[in-house]
Amino acid sequence: MQATLTIYLLEDSVDDVYIFNNIVNADQNSTYKTVSFDSLSSLQTAIEFITPDLLVIDLNLPESTGLQTLVAVKAISLDIPIIVLTGNDETLGVEAIQLGAQDYLIKEEITPSSLMKAIRFAKERSMLFTALEQRAIKDKLTKLYNRTTFDLRLENFEADFDRYQRPYALIMFDLNGFKAVNDENGHVIGDKILQHVADRFQMFNRASDFICRYGGDEFVLIAPDVEIR
Repeated sequence: MQATLTIYLLEDSVDDVYIFNNIVNADQNSTYKTVSFDSLSSLQTAIEFITPDLLVIDLNLPESTGLQTLVAVKAISLDIPIIVLTGNDETLGVEAIQLGAQDYLIKEEITPSSLMKAIRFAKERSMLFTALEQRAIKDKLTKLYNRTTFDLRLENFEADFDRYQRPYALIMFDLNGFKAVNDENGHVIGDKILQHVADRFQMFNRASDFICRYGGDEFVLIAPDVEIR
């Protein structure tokens, strides 16, 4: 049995919602559940309760127009794939993709087939982007954040302290005798130890804490909102 794909449609035109639903229902090869919203606020409220598989958005709303609408949706979308609906303006569609949408469709040209292709492409592109993003910010071996991400996050913690006097603790530590483990047992065993240590960190640190592999057997923990005595 094919899984139902949940689509949130941001569209303030009742006629366009009706047309879109007819196109969706005409697709005999897929099962969709479409929920429509006529404002950014109602869309945001819905996303906070249930995350859809896909967002399809019209850029022209009473409260927002053009690419500003996409920027607003991106701020609340939680990395949900986005397909933009446009009039006869392919340039706007291309700009939307450059701004973070996964694909665009021209309203007058939507068919069940083109919609299905756009949905598949949007989901694949979103998954690829997420994977690449994770590789850029995470350490491949331990799945902890890497040193580059640490440098960026430390700047944020310092800025919060300078502006709001929000205290934080920074703890650096390494594994004693780890070189001997690698020399005597090989790097495969050493890698497993590093992974085990990383798993323990992720089990016991607070949700607000930041932990990274600084390099080799060195780790860094940043703990915000600590009490200074």
